[in-house]
Amino acid sequence: MKSVKRYAHLIMSIPKTIYFNFKYLKFKDAIKLIIIISNRVFLEKTKGNVIIESTIKTGMIKIGLG
Repeated sequence: MKSVKRYAHLIMSIPKTIYFNFKYLKFKDAIKLIIIISNRVFLEKTKGNVIIESTIKTGMIKIGLG
């Protein structure tokens, strides 16, 4: 039952994750969904920039999960 809730939570997080990735990352990196944002995280002010100086993998940065 826990795994079902976990997957449901991840699915509900998709819109915020897509928004955040495309706002802060280059297109070629954003489509890989490097950063996963929980649907429970409130994005009050979205300004600034994100610099990743590492090998890029899907879901390598998780905010509000775990």
